[in-house]
Amino acid sequence: MKKIILFGFLALGPFMVANSADVTVQYPALLKLKQQELGQLIFKFMPNKDDQNFSWNYRANDPNVIWIDKSYIETKLDDGTYYSSRKGIARVNVLGVKGKYLDHKEYEIPWAIIFEGTVGKFGVDTISFYPSMPERDGDICFGEGFRDCEFSPFKSLTKAGISFKKICERQLSAGNFEKAYILSATKKKSVYGVWGASSGSGGSSNTFKLIQLGNEKEMCKHLMGGL
Repeated sequence: MKKIILFGFLALGPFMVANSADVTVQYPALLKLKQQELGQLIFKFMPNKDDQNFSWNYRANDPNVIWIDKSYIETKLDDGTYYSSRKGIARVNVLGVKGKYLDHKEYEIPWAIIFEGTVGKFGVDTISFYPSMPERDGDICFGEGFRDCEFSPFKSLTKAGISFKKICERQLSAGNFEKAYILSATKKKSVYGVWGASSGSGGSSNTFKLIQLGNEKEMCKHLMGGL
């Protein structure tokens, strides 16, 4: 139902007026979502002690996430492998700082919550979080027209009661890296957390993703796509 509301408002955007400068009038459905600190969002998506593995319906009824996709979308890639994903959006800040984008005026950019895997029936491998426009293939917060795209998650994680221990990293340059940690919190299963950065002449941005605990050596091997 929330998906229908979002796209209905997208279609009617030019004729509607929102009461908040936090989001553009094109996306008034976002006004229904509660603002969340990044650490709180990560804590919520860390598995509870009695949770099973990540799945496509994991946290599906969260009232502060709008799911763009009904379920996962599976795509066969040129190399013959499969990529499956499901996208949701939320309103997120990092210690009060919100990413922004320019559309005549400047507005708060929502965050993407992306479930990712290979063949869809095999389930979810990672959950990624980063500021992005809300459409299915919306632009990430990067470059001209965007600002405050970069973030460091650690103070926010600590504020949410999440401890972290660095286990490995892969760095191609000062502004292009992935750093992996083990995240732990009370009443939660420990998971891997990977903080990534991408930068170039056009700008820079960050991402954060959750991966279930498993073969640590194998996980570290695949940082930065295994480059």
